[in-house]
Amino acid sequence: INQRWLIQRNVIEDNSGSGIYLRAVEAPQVIANVIRNLSTSCCGIAGIELSFDTVNAKIEGNTVQNIRASDSFESTDGILVYPGRKDSTTVVVNNMVSGIFGSVSGGEWGSAIRFAGREPGTLKVFHNSINIYAPKNANALAASSFGIALSSAYQGEVKYNVTRCGLPQDLPAGSNSRCATVLISVPTANNLRFDQNLYQFTGAHSFLA
Repeated sequence: INQRWLIQRNVIEDNSGSGIYLRAVEAPQVIANVIRNLSTSCCGIAGIELSFDTVNAKIEGNTVQNIRASDSFESTDGILVYPGRKDSTTVVVNNMVSGIFGSVSGGEWGSAIRFAGREPGTLKVFHNSINIYAPKNANALAASSFGIALSSAYQGEVKYNVTRCGLPQDLPAGSNSRCATVLISVPTANNLRFDQNLYQFTGAHSFLA
């Protein structure tokens, strides 16, 4: 396994595909990068993705903007941590994430920061600024957009984050698009503490959690 990579102060923009994708790295630091205007014509996409036993990572001070999915049913993420390890601690701090657009076909979501994995570890998610919108989609299977999404039973703390979730005024009539500041899809995540976060959400189809 690779050790202690430092990926710092890069600008990655106008690219077809994900921005930074790490797999099998011990204790990487992804710091102060600008990742924007990414899109794909086929698959899921992420601004920053940690996968396949990348453990004890620190993601700090990055700006991730305007990440757009294809017409497929796969997900779009600003920062994605998957799958991790039980003895791993992931630190996500002082990042700014905005403009994460889910699939226009619906069926999968767009998330600013998402944590998933079969062997979840410990999270420290502090002082992140998130601004998202529901997808403009009239499809009956329209996906939701989420600020912070967890689909595995992590432990740790989520503190001092600002998450804004708004609906555009020009949603198509009958749209099922939704927007949420937090999504926790595993009821067993009872060792994860949310404290002193600011949640803002507007529109008939937006919700807190």
